[in-house]
Amino acid sequence: MAMPIVTTLFYPTFLVMTFILTLIFIPRKKYKNYFIYGFLIGGLGDVIVVSIMQNLLHVMWFKNHGIFYVLGHIALSPPSWTVTVMLFLYFLPKRRWFLYPYIAAWAGNSIGYAYVVHNAGLYDFVSWLYPIPVYFLFLGWWSFGAWLFMKTSPLANENKILNHVEERPKLNLRRYIVLPKPVRKRVDKVKFIETRKIGSKRTQE
Repeated sequence: MAMPIVTTLFYPTFLVMTFILTLIFIPRKKYKNYFIYGFLIGGLGDVIVVSIMQNLLHVMWFKNHGIFYVLGHIALSPPSWTVTVMLFLYFLPKRRWFLYPYIAAWAGNSIGYAYVVHNAGLYDFVSWLYPIPVYFLFLGWWSFGAWLFMKTSPLANENKILNHVEERPKLNLRRYIVLPKPVRKRVDKVKFIETRKIGSKRTQE
């Protein structure tokens, strides 16, 4: 029996659209760095989580894999998580008061995404897993990804340095340096002589 068109095309469509978004938003020079973290946190993380939740605990499982069946996994799921995590990290806020609700919102969006995959006929789970228990699972996953990126990525460290430099007030040394009176007179005299020389040169020209 043939699978519905939505079931067949859901993952390819999602992957292509999300990949295009990464090309639009993430600069080419930084793309490799974001891809590495997306692969480690998203792609590899998806394989680990699915292996534990599906193969060991049997609380969730994929179905209707079609041509994308690989060892009980859907082959396009890790790449989809890779590009999704890339976007998550690229728009990661630097201020804590924005960071916490940002991560919490992504955890909620992940539940919504899981329900969509379920409605597409690709995913199922035990009744008690959703929505509360799995929310904390997603919350921990996104929190770990944000922590790992901010602690180890040169891009995150670069942004911290730039913000630190921009926020530092400029030091006006002329406010704090007071020259002795004889020295000030001599400096003013030198400036006056240089000004006269420049004026005479312009007159001769």
